Amino acid sequence: MAKSSKGLDLGLLIEIAGVVLNSTRNKESKEGQPGGMGIDSKKLAWGLAGVAGQQALKSYSQQRENKRIQKMIASGEIDLDDITKGGKIQKRKKKGGLFRRGLILGLIGGAVAYVLTLPEEKRAELFKQIEQLVSQAMGFVNELQGKPYSKDYEPKES
Repeated sequence: MAKSSKGLDLGLLIEIAGVVLNSTRNKESKEGQPGGMGIDSKKLAWGLAGVAGQQALKSYSQQRENKRIQKMIASGEIDLDDITKGGKIQKRKKKGGLFRRGLILGLIGGAVAYVLTLPEEKRAELFKQIEQLVSQAMGFVNELQGKPYSKDYEPKES
């Protein structure tokens, strides 16, 4: 993108123009007069707030990246010459998916809490539906593998 020294780039200008265009609407016309165009102030405010939020997040991530590079230079992992030559800086691998683990544990915990709060008859009905779903899935897998549907199946003699 064509970036200027002020930090305003062409992509941002196009995005702002898109927000302004999306916030226009037809004015309600009075008797016999043409309506014209007007701006929906709520749409414009939400759109500009979204663009401002994107810019704030970009700025924050750029600051974090600059701090990371400064730490790497200070520790001797990379040289300043590497950056000035335009070489790529290796990103560190994340140590673990803590968010992913938390999300999975939260989903499991929520499902368990939901099942425990159900009345007895609804819980029995839910487990019956789950059992039917599992048996249908197993039957489908067995059919794909060419196995019989049930254990007491006897092949026909031809």
